[in-house]
Amino acid sequence: MPQGELDALVDRLAIRIDPAKRIDPASQVARALVSLTELRDPTRLNPACVELVHRVAEAGGALAVGALPPALEPLLARGLMFARSVDNGVELILPAAYLVQLKSWEGEDPRGMRSLLSQASFETSSAIASHYLGRPATPPIALSLEPAWEVLGDPHRLAEELQKLSPTEKRVLEGVETEGGEVDTEELLELEREPLRLRTATGAAPCSFPSTPIDTWCPPKLAPLSARPVTTSEPLDAKKSVPS
Repeated sequence: MPQGELDALVDRLAIRIDPAKRIDPASQVARALVSLTELRDPTRLNPACVELVHRVAEAGGALAVGALPPALEPLLARGLMFARSVDNGVELILPAAYLVQLKSWEGEDPRGMRSLLSQASFETSSAIASHYLGRPATPPIALSLEPAWEVLGDPHRLAEELQKLSPTEKRVLEGVETEGGEVDTEELLELEREPLRLRTATGAAPCSFPSTPIDTWCPPKLAPLSARPVTTSEPLDAKKSVPS
């Protein structure tokens, strides 16, 4: 992000930059952005903005359009979406740290990786982030999860991760997939003890796995929390800007 645009964003959102902190100003801005309440409570946005956010999220965090849609302007102003020029149009960007926070919406696969991760507990998210960071994750966890998305979005790197699993872990994953991709906690424990046999259990918390087979499980590659906003003074045509 050019320094001038970063400074303008800081002024609009009244973000306090502390020069005494060890992290640089851009990192301080990123921490402030992932804490915006609109990410967890979309009702604060108008319906057109919410729809655009969902459209970009469904595209994996990056959506190419022919022109800037009108609903983009308030999102750009709040730092909730970014845009950059590409051939024959503009690419709208939702950073990975935003995507993992959005609440699931009607029409989204409830067992998709993005939806499951957004519903994960703090402890689960921290464990995932720590694994891919190679060190204990620190808040905000949404930022710490970005390295995980980079691996999960790369088929080759994901395959390498699966190869590192122990035989027991592989059997558990295969057993869960055989059972339809979803078991509750007691069934998961039983499966770990005896991978080829599941017993019925009720009243336990459900454990879900992504709905695609584990050998092909790979969410779309997501954008990091850095993209250059695009501004324009030209009239915008909403019908032409966001393809169906």
